[in-house]
Amino acid sequence: MLYVDDVDYLYGEESFIDIYINKSKPVRVINSPNNMPIYKKWSFEFLKKIGKDILIDLAKDPLRRDIVTSKISLNDYINQIENNTTDNYMSGWSYTSTHPYLNDDFLLPSFQPIDFIDNFPNNLNFFRRWIFVGKKAINSDMHVDAFCTNAWLIVVKGQKTLRLVSPIDSTLLHPNDSLFNAATLHKAAISKITIYEMILNPGTIGYVPAGWLHEVRNDEDTLMVTGNFSHGLDLLRFYPVFRRVISKEVEICNQLYTEAINNFEHISFISAETNQAIENEIENLKKINKENSKKIRILKKLWKKNIHTKKVSEFNSFNGIFSGNDLNEYTFK
Repeated sequence: MLYVDDVDYLYGEESFIDIYINKSKPVRVINSPNNMPIYKKWSFEFLKKIGKDILIDLAKDPLRRDIVTSKISLNDYINQIENNTTDNYMSGWSYTSTHPYLNDDFLLPSFQPIDFIDNFPNNLNFFRRWIFVGKKAINSDMHVDAFCTNAWLIVVKGQKTLRLVSPIDSTLLHPNDSLFNAATLHKAAISKITIYEMILNPGTIGYVPAGWLHEVRNDEDTLMVTGNFSHGLDLLRFYPVFRRVISKEVEICNQLYTEAINNFEHISFISAETNQAIENEIENLKKINKENSKKIRILKKLWKKNIHTKKVSEFNSFNGIFSGNDLNEYTFK
């Protein structure tokens, strides 16, 4: 088990993108300002006041979050947690469409990258922020975030433990494995899979790279806000997945993606995870049409900058358990 790096909330933007985003490294941000309203105002009582009319989805089996077993108000669910009368897993509340003012209560670090998805037309620009309320000792399943996006996580109350595995090693695990299970940890040790860990509590922010498997455990009753984005070389994981599900504004999106790839030529180093994504995308582009020759040339040039890579197909056993790869599940701006 390896603990992820810690960086300060005031860390430099260029260094963060070069070292953590473009090199696909998970990281924990520390020393988040404790005077932000999110830490002073947000609580279970606060959410109960605003959540009386908010219906949330619950899953009896956290390993099958896609199977909704009940819907109740956010208010009622928090009461159940406080009264210790529930062991259901709450799917995230996409609050931005109904309560956008909540975004004013916190600031992401200045090095938070510009989100490529914001460039899309409104009908494809889905909301990407959620609030999670969690009961102590309940885990999420092991998953990859929606459309292979990056993620940030801010814990407002309680403590969560996050364990992560690089996409390079994802084929060596089974979707039903748990990174908190002794048998899985033993299998990982035998297979030489590196599992990374970060502990999140108020004042910290976790960053999960695109395509990384991760599982979250509630060490205490928790309140968290999280969001997804895509930036830099991680587009090579996000866009090939997103491209498969869009049917409108395809030309505009493809053009934006092409322009982004054209800007990759100056990058001097890439990670093994990015190399894996490049190999997959080259094969994808060859199948689509011959007009992708320039993109293929640039990607091949990038690929040669790091020869220490495993050739592992991204379309492995986890292809079916990306979290929410259906546009119908999302609210749009």
